[in-house]
Amino acid sequence: MLDLAVYPLTLVYDVLGKPDSVISNANIQRHIDLSNTILLRYADGVFASVDSGFEIPLRNNAVISGTDGMILFDDWFLCTGEVKLYTRAGIEIETYHSENRINGYEYEIEEVMHCFRNGLKESTLIPHSGTAEVMKIMDECRKQWGLVFPKEI
Repeated sequence: MLDLAVYPLTLVYDVLGKPDSVISNANIQRHIDLSNTILLRYADGVFASVDSGFEIPLRNNAVISGTDGMILFDDWFLCTGEVKLYTRAGIEIETYHSENRINGYEYEIEEVMHCFRNGLKESTLIPHSGTAEVMKIMDECRKQWGLVFPKEI
C-alpha cells in the first residue's frame, strides 16, 4: 500500500479530489499487502479503479477516460516519458514525450530542493493537505483489509 498504491491514488486524488466512498480488497500474507484493488466513487457518478501489487505482473500504466476520449500514461506512469491523448474512437491525436534525465524521480528531488532553498515548509505543487487526504484513503483501505501497523496496536 505505502510502496505502490500511493502513486496511483495520488494521481486519482490530483485529478478527481477526495472520493465519497472507497471499496477495497487485498491479498495479505504475513502482514504484507501483496496485491490490492481499490474502487473510489464520487457523487457525480465518476469512479476510479486502482490496482497494485507485488505478486501479479502489471504494466503500471494509467488511463484517464472520459466521454470524449482518454489519456494514456505509458508504463511506469509515475515517471513515464510518454503520454498520449486519444479521441473517443481511439484515434491518437497528441503525444507528449519527455526523456527522463535519470530515472523519472529527479523531479521529486528537484521540488524538495526548491522548497529547501526557498525556505518553504510545503510544496505548492503537492501541498500537505493533499498528502494527508491520500493517507486517509490508504487508512480506509487498510481498515477494510484489517491491516494494522505494529505502532497502531
